[in-house]
Amino acid sequence: MALWGIPDEFGGMTATSLYRASMFMDGAGADAAIVTFEPKPGYAAQLEALRRQGKISGNVQVLNPFIHYRTADLDRRPPVTSTDSHDLGSLVGGEESIDDDGRLFSRTSMGSGTDTVALNEYFRADGTVYLRDEFPLAATGGGPKRSMSLLSTDGTVVGNWTAAGAFYRSWLVELSAGNSSAIIVDSAFASKVIGPLREPHIVKLMVLHNPHVAGGGDPLRGKLAQGQQSIHADINQWDGIVFLTDEQRLDYEKRFGTLSTLHTVSNPKKRLDRTPPFAHRVLTRGVLLGRLAPQKNLTHAIRVMEKVIQKVPEATLEIYGRGPQEQELRSLIAELGLNDTVYLKGHDPYAADEFKTAGFSLLTSRNEGQGLTLMESQGHGCPPVSYDIRYGPSSVIEDGVNGFLVAPGDIEGAASRIVQLCTDPATAERISSNAWQSAVQYGDEAVLAQWATALAATWSRRETRTRVTGVQMTVESLALSSDGTVDLSLFFSWKQLSGPSLSNNVKIEMLAQPRIDGELFVFPAHSESRGSQGVLASVRLDPNFIGQGAATDEDFVDISCRIVGTDMAKTFRVGYPSGKCGLVAFETVNGDASVRATA
Repeated sequence: MALWGIPDEFGGMTATSLYRASMFMDGAGADAAIVTFEPKPGYAAQLEALRRQGKISGNVQVLNPFIHYRTADLDRRPPVTSTDSHDLGSLVGGEESIDDDGRLFSRTSMGSGTDTVALNEYFRADGTVYLRDEFPLAATGGGPKRSMSLLSTDGTVVGNWTAAGAFYRSWLVELSAGNSSAIIVDSAFASKVIGPLREPHIVKLMVLHNPHVAGGGDPLRGKLAQGQQSIHADINQWDGIVFLTDEQRLDYEKRFGTLSTLHTVSNPKKRLDRTPPFAHRVLTRGVLLGRLAPQKNLTHAIRVMEKVIQKVPEATLEIYGRGPQEQELRSLIAELGLNDTVYLKGHDPYAADEFKTAGFSLLTSRNEGQGLTLMESQGHGCPPVSYDIRYGPSSVIEDGVNGFLVAPGDIEGAASRIVQLCTDPATAERISSNAWQSAVQYGDEAVLAQWATALAATWSRRETRTRVTGVQMTVESLALSSDGTVDLSLFFSWKQLSGPSLSNNVKIEMLAQPRIDGELFVFPAHSESRGSQGVLASVRLDPNFIGQGAATDEDFVDISCRIVGTDMAKTFRVGYPSGKCGLVAFETVNGDASVRATA
């Protein structure tokens, strides 16, 4: 499992990664570990606390290049030719960090008279430097590259890289020692390190813990989520993309194409061995677990409780978590006179235990990847009430059976369901029992089976996958007829890296998508010729067919073209052809044809 790091306080993604490694190790007998890339001298104290809290198995190791090379025997390694010596200029001593034993671990030096880091040095326990990370001063004609050098105890360079990503990937290859290895990446930030890794004995699977669209927007039209752009820009670099729900996978396929590398695997969330006694539940007490951040939409949760106490004055909601909105939420609670109703409890590593005696849980998020807190609530027999958002709630909750779903933003509806759970013990007990029973589908056995299927499919395709790079589309011609019909000629090119020829199994699809709202239309293009490194395709766009998807007559319809193979897909917006003849055509404000010279 790959994370960038393990913070002292973390959310669902990190918790899931730690638990999944434990599940693989203890439940499936696999040799599983967590890999991180943050500069850190060790995790001993942190792991001791996490194991005490039951968040990671005692058998799981956390591996990190800074920890690994700090104790590795580098004196046995042959010297390598490093990059040319660099002018770091005058250095000013900066921040130092120490390890758990009080010994120097790292020192950062700044360029004199600047706020720019010039050098990071990492020290062994004996005080010798084992890694130098240099950021040279800019030079005339372009600055020299960054230099990361691994050093023996006498200062000999035994490894050198000009980018941090190359250093990390080299360590991963060394770590795998040529053995067949699967890297399951949970962190979008870590994906930038692992995505470019290409080794015949390693497969890489990227888990999307959040929606692929920012802010829970339209999955077809919305802006891609920050930090995920590089993942979706080159899907072909991944052996597998893993979604937590079928709903998100299907939305993704509509936008990017249907590929053999896309899988659905639920997050694991082990339920209690038996449902807690219903008699111990305080029906009017609610629990919400979540970061105090805009995505969680906690102002709605507070306003829901404002409505609830109008019918059930003794009802309360305890919110566990920290985040940037804490003061804003406290102010809203005070403004609405809810100081005796809504309580901000801060971070508590054992907060999930509160579900054992709560009468309900609440989720009012704007978007989620799956909604771990709902699964956790059900696993403790606590009835959840949730906005029916993308993604997760509808795959976890069967409305009225093992919880309640209400429309996103429906404060009145959520309050009504909470009031029902507070005042109708028979309904509350029925849903509590059903919630606990349904949570078996997120247990270790069920999720391990899903991972086994995804990994088996990934390995079976490893040698036969079509791998290409540099996929491009060129508009060869665009002709507009008087009846509104548009004829396009498109050329797709690429560089084949390995596997069966893409030309033999590729298809070209035209996409007509109303910009504001409306149905996405997909229709095939005609392939005129196929070569080993390209395909020429033609298509005729019928205005009547395209326009019927638009929500209004004024709505623009964007035309795109998608090239799809078994293992890859890439979408391009269709523009006017330009460059070859030195002219580009466009329409004036009066509807007249005009041209202008290209640069």
